[in-house]
Amino acid sequence: MKIRQTLVLDCNEVLSKATAKLNDHETVILVKDGKYYGTLDSQSVAFHGVRDATKVKCDSIALKPPVIAESASLVQHVDAFLLGNYHFLPVVSNTDAPVGVIGRADVLTEIVNEGVLPAKSLMELVSSPVWSISEKEKVSKAKAIMKEKNTHKLLVTNDKGYPRGLLWASDFATASMNRSSGGKMDRSAEIADIDQLNVEQVTRMGIHSVLDTVSLEQAADKMIKSNASELIIVSSSNKPVGILSALDIFKSLSADKPAKLSINISGLGKENMGYHQFIIDTVEHAVSRFAATLNVKNVQVHVKEDKSVFEVSLHLETNEGKISLHEEAPELKEAVAAACAELATLLRKKKDSRKEKPRVRKGGIEA
Repeated sequence: MKIRQTLVLDCNEVLSKATAKLNDHETVILVKDGKYYGTLDSQSVAFHGVRDATKVKCDSIALKPPVIAESASLVQHVDAFLLGNYHFLPVVSNTDAPVGVIGRADVLTEIVNEGVLPAKSLMELVSSPVWSISEKEKVSKAKAIMKEKNTHKLLVTNDKGYPRGLLWASDFATASMNRSSGGKMDRSAEIADIDQLNVEQVTRMGIHSVLDTVSLEQAADKMIKSNASELIIVSSSNKPVGILSALDIFKSLSADKPAKLSINISGLGKENMGYHQFIIDTVEHAVSRFAATLNVKNVQVHVKEDKSVFEVSLHLETNEGKISLHEEAPELKEAVAAACAELATLLRKKKDSRKEKPRVRKGGIEA
């Protein structure tokens, strides 16, 4: 899997050091004491309404997206991107040191290279209908359409109805950025009320399209070569009939994979959402040797954060009864590791006690 290099900054650095580089790097990785802390991108800066980036520290607006382990499998990459609308995710080593970032296009490339694209036609995966808006309309109308149609993206067209770009709900926040927060990233020309801007002023212009007659393989190849996460699907008359995103392919792959142990995680706030996959992997490792024998099911993990300690609660069912346990530690990863170590011990005892039980046979008990 291709891992892209990106800017790495200490989380205590002033935000202006990050914003000055966000045109060159899609995502900036933040560290604390040399270990991964979070990320920043232009949309997160805009969302927080930062006006003077020289007076704000990076850690105050850091994002906590899912984190991908350097040794993660392709399935784990796919699952991580399905946890939210992320274009790039951070990759860390087993010591929590930042390695780089991986984009949707990188995962899609690996899917194609391994020959595991869904066995479906292009139009089976395409999102439709396509809601569109003229580039000359006001942003206020775009917002109204998104609300009415319950969608987070619109196709922007010119006066002849030809596709020009995609407008995402997240673009409104980016467009609101004041020049004082970073200069280049301001697309609103310091107009306070972006609702009065034309759609073309806040749209990510430049879009890639394919005919609705091409195969899914051909569409995926176009996305990879264009380094694009979305494609507009058009008819022979150049009329938009749908949108294909990398996430549509990821969702199909995830739905088609063999059923696995269901693990429900609750209590993770935005600050710790990046540990979601770590928790899944650690619980699966603890349970893997006993899942079939003990019929492990309904695994529930709850995380509670107090001022100075994390509490991890684990609940599950087996054919030998239920298990509930709680562990605490100053760091979330420590608490998860301790809980899973205790879980493995309890499961091993249940398995051993199962071996010691006398087996019943017809006509009596077999020793």
